[in-house]
Amino acid sequence: MSIVEAALKAYVRSGLRGSTKVPLALASRLRSLHSVPLEVQGWPTLYVDLRIGHAIDWFARSPWTTWPYDTDEQAVLRRFIKPGMTVADIGVNLGLYLAHMSHLVGSRGYVWGFEPNPALTPNLIRAAVQMKNATIVPVALNERPGPVRFYVPDDHMMGSMWDWTKAQKASEVLTVPSLRLDDVGLDTIDFMKVDAEGAELEIFKGARSVLDRPDAPVVLYEALSAFGRDTFAATAYLKTLPMPSYTIFRLLPNGTLTAFDRLDGNLVAIPKARMGA
Repeated sequence: MSIVEAALKAYVRSGLRGSTKVPLALASRLRSLHSVPLEVQGWPTLYVDLRIGHAIDWFARSPWTTWPYDTDEQAVLRRFIKPGMTVADIGVNLGLYLAHMSHLVGSRGYVWGFEPNPALTPNLIRAAVQMKNATIVPVALNERPGPVRFYVPDDHMMGSMWDWTKAQKASEVLTVPSLRLDDVGLDTIDFMKVDAEGAELEIFKGARSVLDRPDAPVVLYEALSAFGRDTFAATAYLKTLPMPSYTIFRLLPNGTLTAFDRLDGNLVAIPKARMGA
């Protein structure tokens, strides 16, 4: 850790007046603060840009003994991801799920991460190279291949192909490349985490050959009315796929699964062949 990083971390932890504004001002001027280490015990190191989202607070409290956020989703990952599996992180964001997945699949497994936001991908690629069992593909996954609009609000962590960001006043509308997951060439995927801020339906339609098979993956995804479209359209699509015979569960805050009840939240789709997991 550089002297600047160490001093900045101590300053943010102090809680002194300006302990957030000053680091943001420095990060806007110093390129070295666009890629600083974020560590969680037992997981591979990530790198974050202190100009983005909650990165300053997360960096200041690093190294973490455990990751205190999204504990229900972490429980799903630990339940269904085993060493040696091939898994997909769709909508990698800052990479916390990517790092957790890399840890869980181990040296015999592999993580494929898909993230189209060019503000995030350089740090993700840096981390994935060091993981040695992960690859970042800097594209959006979609129903069909080709250039697609990608809407980015002030918080880069909330970008999406789906323009739900109207209420968030998108600061940028980018054109990014997109692919179908079916065209990537992955023979088998055991687990998929999909966090696409409302674009899940398009992703699932472009992954039909991955999803509609007896050894289909378990899928962790969101269904939130805030996205401004049919909340359960992606769920309805999964339930039409005949071969895996998906059963849909809602994820409760304590990490347990309950029967699908058409309430907003995180959902887990489990194919019949994996119901005993």
